Amino acid sequence: MLYEIAIANIIEVEEEANEGIAIGLLNIADDQIRIGELDAAESNLKRSLDICREITDEHDEAIGHQELGLLYTYLGKFKESEKELGKARESFILLGQVQSLCVVWRHHTILSFLRSNAEEAILFAKMARELADIYMYERDIIGAEYLLGAAHFIKGNFVEAEKHLTDALTCDRKINLVELEPDILLEFARLRFKQNHKKEALKFAEEALQIADRCEYRLKQTDVLNFLAEFYLDAGDLEKAKKHGEIAKERAECGYKPALEKAEKLLDKVKFNKMN
Repeated sequence: MLYEIAIANIIEVEEEANEGIAIGLLNIADDQIRIGELDAAESNLKRSLDICREITDEHDEAIGHQELGLLYTYLGKFKESEKELGKARESFILLGQVQSLCVVWRHHTILSFLRSNAEEAILFAKMARELADIYMYERDIIGAEYLLGAAHFIKGNFVEAEKHLTDALTCDRKINLVELEPDILLEFARLRFKQNHKKEALKFAEEALQIADRCEYRLKQTDVLNFLAEFYLDAGDLEKAKKHGEIAKERAECGYKPALEKAEKLLDKVKFNKMN
């Protein structure tokens, strides 16, 4: 009897240790995605998923699928991304953890952006926002507001875009949620550029880049640099366009495939304009 109790205690300790390792790997992968260590993040997410399956931790397994789905979006593996996000969505519903779907819908929205599907992006962003309203997590509210603003911008609904982006930035700065601030500022830069407020657009973009540089958010750096390359290409300053495009390309070579393709296209445009 005492032997059985001892064995049970050992198993319990091992399971708790494995659970801690699985969670730790998820947290590490989250940081690695931000700084552009995408291969390492994929490895850690898969290790976390393996451990979660071994100890039957369905909640953290669902989070692993959710984050792997986001990672595959950045890697340009859109079908794999959709599959992983689908697994996360189904698991959270079966577990009765509907509030966790807010992040899944946000990741679906990002996937829709990179697929250039504005209608789908608005739908998913609205679903994320509705859940954020129910559970009132500030991070989820800010993330959903930012994505709604970005989705409306793509659709050309500038008034709606302004409203949601303003709400997102105001709330973001109240709680100093630095991880989302560069994204919001970049969307403001894009909005002001389309509204032909070029000085203000440049100001927002430079502020976004400063934060991304300070935090070493490589993917965010790439997105801002691509915008700046477009900005200077439009302004006819081919040297600055080339400079920002080349840095964007270098930053995107971490595996951020959609951004890499964009940087290469921009550099081709710069080269073409220099020849003509």
